[in-house]
Amino acid sequence: MVTAAVPAAEEATSLRQRLVLRIRHPINAVVPVALFAFWLLARHGLIAHIPFAAIVGTLLIAEVVSVLAFALWGDARGGWRLWALLGADLAAVGAVVYAIGWGPVFAIALLLGVADVMRRSGSAVTVPGIVISLLVIGAGQSGIVVGGVPTLIRPPIAHGLAGLEAAAVALTIWLIGWFAAGRERWEAELDRRERYFSALVNNSADIVMVVGTDGRIRYTSPAFERLLGFRGQDGPPAVELLHPDDLPAVRQVMAAAAGERAEQLELRLHDADGRWIWFESFVTDMSDDPVVDGYVGNLRDITRRKVAEDRLAFAAVHDGLTGLPNRLLFLDRLDVALTRSARSGKKVGVIFLDLDHFKRVNDGFGHAAGDELLVAVADRLRTVLRAGDTLARLGGDEFTVICEDLDGRRDALQTADRLITALRRPFTVAGETLFVAASLGIAVSERQGTSPAELLRRSDLAMYRAKEGARGSYALFDEASTRAMVEDLRIGNELHRALERRELRVHYQPIVDVTDGRLVGAEALVRWLHPERGLLLPAEFIGLAEDTNLIVPIGAWVLAEACRQVAEWHRHDAARRVTSKPLTVHVNVSARQLAESRLARDVQRAVAESGIDPEAVWLEITESALSRDPQAATASLQAVREGGVHVAIDDFGTGYSSLTLLRRFPVESLKVDRSFVDGLCEGNDEDLAIVTSVISLAHSLGLQAVAEGVENGRQLSTLRALGCDLAQGYLFGRPQAPEEFAHSAVTLVGSV
Repeated sequence: MVTAAVPAAEEATSLRQRLVLRIRHPINAVVPVALFAFWLLARHGLIAHIPFAAIVGTLLIAEVVSVLAFALWGDARGGWRLWALLGADLAAVGAVVYAIGWGPVFAIALLLGVADVMRRSGSAVTVPGIVISLLVIGAGQSGIVVGGVPTLIRPPIAHGLAGLEAAAVALTIWLIGWFAAGRERWEAELDRRERYFSALVNNSADIVMVVGTDGRIRYTSPAFERLLGFRGQDGPPAVELLHPDDLPAVRQVMAAAAGERAEQLELRLHDADGRWIWFESFVTDMSDDPVVDGYVGNLRDITRRKVAEDRLAFAAVHDGLTGLPNRLLFLDRLDVALTRSARSGKKVGVIFLDLDHFKRVNDGFGHAAGDELLVAVADRLRTVLRAGDTLARLGGDEFTVICEDLDGRRDALQTADRLITALRRPFTVAGETLFVAASLGIAVSERQGTSPAELLRRSDLAMYRAKEGARGSYALFDEASTRAMVEDLRIGNELHRALERRELRVHYQPIVDVTDGRLVGAEALVRWLHPERGLLLPAEFIGLAEDTNLIVPIGAWVLAEACRQVAEWHRHDAARRVTSKPLTVHVNVSARQLAESRLARDVQRAVAESGIDPEAVWLEITESALSRDPQAATASLQAVREGGVHVAIDDFGTGYSSLTLLRRFPVESLKVDRSFVDGLCEGNDEDLAIVTSVISLAHSLGLQAVAEGVENGRQLSTLRALGCDLAQGYLFGRPQAPEEFAHSAVTLVGSV
């Protein structure tokens, strides 16, 4: 019996349910229609001449068999159940068509039964359908041969038609099965891709959503609910999820995405709790696709990345310790302030603040306490600034302030006063109470065109001027004072290269015996042959050398050069033509050299490399240098004296003159300062008394007395009368280059 698919029956769970559903199916209305048709055909002799009751019975039995087969095996997809279903259904169809005598012609009806089962069971029906169809046709033809089955077509035509139908049925079933198998493969691949896509979308951390042209959300992937807390289409319209600031960019991208071209942008959506989440989105316009009919958006959560980017951006222009703007942001804001001032006519001031002696805090309490103090200072300074002022930290203990809308310097000075006053209150750091002072430099833009870097430089220079004065104060930028400071800085920088470029020179001033005028030695005095400024005296650069600690390598070089030069004179016997003893050399030693543990090594190296007798070398140290660090000075001078080198106190009487110095240090000579010698020819009784006392003190302690700055015969006569041992000054000769000194030494005795 030919039947149709019964989806409801497939869903039934029990045999009874499937049987009831099959009996109630509308397809069963075919039975009475078929009976009426057979009755009409029988009256006109168009069907086999068998009792009509037999036809009715055959049709009813075929229907019952078909109903039972579909109730029992209607959900079969393979195996014996599928063979049983096809066998019962096709046998019922074959019985009816052969019963009416038209079997050889209507056997094609078997195709309908096979096709119906194949629609539900697929290509698995192909082989069973061909086999059972051929068996049914063969059984019917066999019945015709033996006379058990009626036929309206006489043999052998009936058998020929049956053979053709058998071939047609087999071929048709095979073709239908082939197409069904192809469709099954395509549907299987499609199903696999759909499941693959569904797995990707459902398990992806990214949101996939479709927004219609009306702004309503058509589809959202599960990530939408996971990230935002909304249930897909139950959420608000897409425009209500967007951050208002991002709406123009989204509209622009949607307009640009026409033609299914993906456009990228970053946007913010709020979740169910109202928090804003950053997404990187790719938008594609697929409104022309009837399946999609909207804009497809792929959104990836980049909130962590944006937070990290914001932190990096903040860190790039802010100080990591205090959170204040750093140098980069400070200069940018200063540039903006200067631009505004050019339009408003107001002035801009920069205050450069440097904490005084901050290193002591780090050294005494540790860097953690120093950092805590810097944070506290930043917080304190904020409280006294105006809302429009900018406080920044350039690094270390240096802070800067931008003061805008100033009428003049007075406004900047008032701000500086507030800053200094604020810092006078004590700070509590690491359980300790600390008092902090700061030196401030102030620069105000006096004219248009001043660059941010220049204004900052001026405030920095002014700050250094403040440090040179009283600590805890401020100084206003002054062009003249700054030029001198800049010149000192320039010379200091050039002094760093003076040694490398061999620009330093050593000149020598004679030292004579006061009694007979014999040349006994020379004081080594450094000079700087500057490539542009000519020969510079020590007063023009030694102070800078002291400040930059270049005095240590310069002093070592002078010592080595002096020893080398005197050794050369000894070898050429230049000095022996005017004196019976080898010429001695006197070299000045600074306080910084004296504090260095390497002084003794430098002296030993200079003596050893030159080959000079150490007894010919004298080191001259001022009283103030000895008093700065007596313990280190004692150790250095003891080591020097053990090497055979002599020690003299220079400029005695001008510093911290004390018998303790003479007793503590291995001193062998006292040099009377020239300021006292000058008074000898002016009838100054006080200077005479001092010179007399120094010479007497030296002799009473077994020390040598040397007078400096002797410029005329009266001074020399007085020193002879007082019993002074040695003297030097312009009377005997000015400091000279080595060649000139060697030449003039020959005639020195005769001129004294």
